This record gives sequence, C-alpha cells and structure tokens, in this order.
Amino acid sequence: MEISEKGVNLIAKFEGFSAYPYEDVGGVCTIGYGLTHYPNGRAVRCSDPHITKSDGVAMFRAELESHYVPRVSHCVKPNTTQAQFDAMVSLAYNIGIGAFRKSTMLKYHNLGRFDAAADEFLKWDRVEHKVVKGLLLRREKERDLYIS
Repeated sequence: MEISEKGVNLIAKFEGFSAYPYEDVGGVCTIGYGLTHYPNGRAVRCSDPHITKSDGVAMFRAELESHYVPRVSHCVKPNTTQAQFDAMVSLAYNIGIGAFRKSTMLKYHNLGRFDAAADEFLKWDRVEHKVVKGLLLRREKERDLYIS
C-alpha cells in the first residue's frame, strides 16, 4: 500500500516543522517533521545546523516512503482500507515501527476487530506515564481517520 496525501498531511500537521534541532517531549533530538535520523542513518544531534523547509519536506517524504510505508504495509492484512492504512502509518511514525508491530491495535486490526483496533489508538497518549495533550489530540484524529 501507499500513503495518501491526507495521511502525509496528518502526520506533517502533528509533527510540525522545525528548521532547528530540538528535544521532543521524550527527550529525543529531532529536526524537520519529527525526524530523529538523517537519510544517511545518523541520529539527529541537538547541536546540528538548521535545515531548509524544502530539505525537511524531502527528508520527511523519503523517511515515510523508505521506512514507514513499506514496514506498515508488510504488517497489515490485504483488506486494509486507505484510511486505516494512513492512520496506522501516522501512529507508527510517532511511536516507532517496533512498538507498532507489537501493538494490540495491530493485532485487533489483523483479526478484523476494527472497533477494538480503533479504540487502541487512544492508549498511545503518554510520555513517561503522563498524558500529553498533543498526543491525545493526535490519537483522536488518527482514530477518527481509521474509522472513516
């Protein structure tokens, strides 16, 4: 499967763009649209120089297409809708592929228990056991997209 522009825009909206590296809410150095690694695989350091928005867009799309889209596609059953796929790529982009692969949400999805899978999105709203308002809002939007 491929991610739609709606899915790309959802992720970009919640990640936001930063030309300068910063520590995210989890303490990970991040740049562009939520990137923690450059295309060459090197981790972002908070002392790295800034990037242009066009470089950020290019790196973001490359990361989606080379890393997240194929891995999520590999994990899901063939009867996945575009909206479900877009929502799951957004979740995976935010929590990481490893956590996504182990998630109850994915298990329920692949069992065809779509209502239960949709509710699982809402459980990924915390950092260090504390609810983060921005994550809760993102999970609500992902859930809404998943069930649309």
